[in-house]
Amino acid sequence: MRSLAVEERMAEWVENIPSRRAVVMGMARTGCAAAAALARRGAEVVGTDMKEIPGLREELPQGVALELGCHREETFRRCDLLVVSPGIPATDRFIQTALAAGAEVISEIELAWRLTDPIALAWELSDAQPLAHYAPGTWGPKASEDFLREDGREWFF
Repeated sequence: MRSLAVEERMAEWVENIPSRRAVVMGMARTGCAAAAALARRGAEVVGTDMKEIPGLREELPQGVALELGCHREETFRRCDLLVVSPGIPATDRFIQTALAAGAEVISEIELAWRLTDPIALAWELSDAQPLAHYAPGTWGPKASEDFLREDGREWFF
């Protein structure tokens, strides 16, 4: 059974994204996805990476500022949400700067959970057909094969 208080806090967290000044630290594939997800929900987003990444700007929605080739201490002092790539050690001085300035620091994985869990809860509370469950190590529910076949598709191995 889910705690209603926790669910309400998570829903409020997601609703408040438009007021956030977010920094995404580490702009590889999942960092880009995190930055895009926050920007699409209205946050002010800065994506930062120690590497120069050619073509990155074209992959991101408008509204994501980029700081590539270095991290700027002021950027981390100014944010109120820091989303960190799992590959960056928690002892990184820029993470410490954000924490000292009062920012909430979470991982990309935590962000993904916070954004998708309300969807799962809404599905649970709706009259929609329940999600199909299947045993680990199997190919999944037969319904997934039927769904593909109806659309003229099949699994490609």
